[in-house]
Amino acid sequence: MSALIHPRIGQGAVLLVVTLAAALELAAVRLDPPGIRAVASGFLFGAAVADAPDLNRLYAAWILATHDRDTAWISGRLSLPHDIAALLVCAARTRHDH
Repeated sequence: MSALIHPRIGQGAVLLVVTLAAALELAAVRLDPPGIRAVASGFLFGAAVADAPDLNRLYAAWILATHDRDTAWISGRLSLPHDIAALLVCAARTRHDH
């Protein structure tokens, strides 16, 4: 008599999603231009951290940084940590310089 293997669908789905997300993150970082690569990898991999700001605020901060808002303004208005706002502003300025 052989025992049937019952797949654990929930665990398999989670594993699939995590693997797919990691592969997409790595592909996105690989495709980014070299000047942005470190910033993108930091945000993509950092977004997986539980205390990370949500992606909507990060996107809004990026847009504001590309429109020449300064670190203090972005940090204060979007309640983002100063370090994250400073990184976005620096990356936006670097992008404008090229």
